[in-house]
Amino acid sequence: MISFPLYLRLKGNVLFHLRAYEDSRHFYLRALNAKKKLSPNKNCVDVANAIFNMGNCCMKLGEFDEAFAFLNKAREIYASINEESLEMAQVCSQIGCLHSLVRFVLELRHFRS
Repeated sequence: MISFPLYLRLKGNVLFHLRAYEDSRHFYLRALNAKKKLSPNKNCVDVANAIFNMGNCCMKLGEFDEAFAFLNKAREIYASINEESLEMAQVCSQIGCLHSLVRFVLELRHFRS
């Protein structure tokens, strides 16, 4: 059984792929609020994923200042939980942080060797 916040985030994902960005953002926000009520841990992968997705919605809607704020917040959360994952690389590329992306890839290579 999936959790309610995950259900809301997945619903947001479907709407995003249908290009219903306003509605998608609404479900990501609901997922964040539900996650906050269920878990005191605000710096987890689920929260970072929802914030990252909200940033992508803002980009599609042309709300670039909000997009940058959401994407940067997602990057901070991924970094704070040491999330060595594709999500962190995607965030870095989305906000145009080529330097951060290169450093992340190099650190990941060093970590894996």
